[in-house]
Amino acid sequence: MKKEKILLLTLLLVYVLLVMSPTRWLFPFAWLVLFSVFSRFFKTDLPESLYLLTVFSLPFTFGKTLFSQPEYPLIATPFLLLVSASTLLSLRRLFFLKTDFIRLLPLFFLMLAAVSLLTSIHPAVSVVGLAELTSFVFFYYLSLLYLKDKTVFMLSATLLLSFLCFESLLIISQSIAGRPLGLLIEQGLLKFPWGRIEGESKLLFRPSGTFAEPTFASRLMTLLLPLTLVLPAKLLPFLKKFRLPLLIAGVVAILLTLTRVSMLTAAILVCLTLYWRRKKLPKFRFRFQKLFPAVLATGLLFYFLLPPLFQRLKNTPLSFGESGSMSVRLKLLQETTKILPYRPLTGVGLNSFVPAAGLLVSENFDEEDLQPVHNVPLLIAVETGLPASFLFLIFLLWQFRRSYGSHHQLALLGVSAYLLETSMGTNFLSPHLALLFYYAALNS
Repeated sequence: MKKEKILLLTLLLVYVLLVMSPTRWLFPFAWLVLFSVFSRFFKTDLPESLYLLTVFSLPFTFGKTLFSQPEYPLIATPFLLLVSASTLLSLRRLFFLKTDFIRLLPLFFLMLAAVSLLTSIHPAVSVVGLAELTSFVFFYYLSLLYLKDKTVFMLSATLLLSFLCFESLLIISQSIAGRPLGLLIEQGLLKFPWGRIEGESKLLFRPSGTFAEPTFASRLMTLLLPLTLVLPAKLLPFLKKFRLPLLIAGVVAILLTLTRVSMLTAAILVCLTLYWRRKKLPKFRFRFQKLFPAVLATGLLFYFLLPPLFQRLKNTPLSFGESGSMSVRLKLLQETTKILPYRPLTGVGLNSFVPAAGLLVSENFDEEDLQPVHNVPLLIAVETGLPASFLFLIFLLWQFRRSYGSHHQLALLGVSAYLLETSMGTNFLSPHLALLFYYAALNS
């Protein structure tokens, strides 16, 4: 247990370093600290350690670049750089990786997305999108390669859970203090240091943690919840005591963001887990001394959470008003039917939905309401074409069917969470896709 404690202390030190870092150029020092712990105490080799650093940097791909040039489509996120380095060092192993048609689908999808670059409405942003998609696809194959090792899987799960803990505590603190204590780790804290005011009633404060939008934070944390729900305790015995507090903190943080789809998804995941484990649940015995702290904590939690939740639900009809969020999304769905026939086979190019919408939507659509359509499969169809989206849907549905048939609960919850979140979201080229590939690799 000594090395596990060293890992947890190191993660605490790394997050403090990231929080207090005055510049993003100091982030690699955090990588060096983690790299030394992986290689010395857990005996991982260089490619495995780089893969683990890739997993650690996975949640921080929103709005964080080490360098970029506005004149050229050059953007380098920590995730992209680490995936590139890990892939180069793993080429020999990847060459001998066993593959089948389903495992090759992400590669075929990437090839068709690359073709869409030739017909892109905005080639510069499409080049950036292609680089991002390439990094996510190669992350999938790296996950297939390295997650077979129990030590690597244990360390990767620990890294993801540590982020869930960090982000949840930050959102809770932000909700209590009204500001995120001046942290500079992400663009969300730079642009909106006090979170976001709900646009429908102007009454509710929605903390967003290290993200630019509350929905980004809630959807990513929802995709991490399966790790707290069904991760085998034998694999992570040193985290057994932290499992329930992590789950509670994650659910509370999701509720505080007031994202309705994420709240529904989290409720579905918890209910599914309780159904699977109904026979293993301990029998209830009324003991006042042991029950009182839980009742008191639950009462305080409901006291603070119920008013904003009821207000959020009460504001739902406003979303269907003339300028409400749901009305805008429904209009976008209607306008998408005009964009899709424009280039049905090759698409308008990655990251080019908004420029295409600006050219092709009807005149009565307000320019300020132009945004990506809130449905990832439809967004993929518009940007990469129908053949590419068809391959992606086959991959998704096959992963769901396989996890359901093999009773792989972790993969099933992960894929289900992705399907639910992306049905009403825009998070395509984002950490959400990387997490889908992470769960898919466990399912193979």
